[in-house]
Amino acid sequence: MRIPVDWELTLRHDDKVIRATVRQFNEYGMLVSSPEALEIGQRYHVSFSLPGEEKVFDVRGFAVYSNNSGVGVRFELIPPEITAEFRRFVNAFQLGQARSAKAGL
Repeated sequence: MRIPVDWELTLRHDDKVIRATVRQFNEYGMLVSSPEALEIGQRYHVSFSLPGEEKVFDVRGFAVYSNNSGVGVRFELIPPEITAEFRRFVNAFQLGQARSAKAGL
């Protein structure tokens, strides 16, 4: 399950650098809103930090689909320990959402 987010990232391909926004996220990839068109099938170096953390992730991904909300970027060749970090982040977000709903927030 993807979670709704709103944070900045950088995509790089060859000498081109694109600053964009992550709209949805999970351990497998993200939905990206970009001011520039991303080419479907193109591989990118993706750099971002999870909210509240200083660690910068620099991973590879490729554009797999496009819709009115943005471009889906699927991660590739991600070490299992990084995938686990992403999964923990998503699970913590979901747990926080469930707690807020139970509290009537």
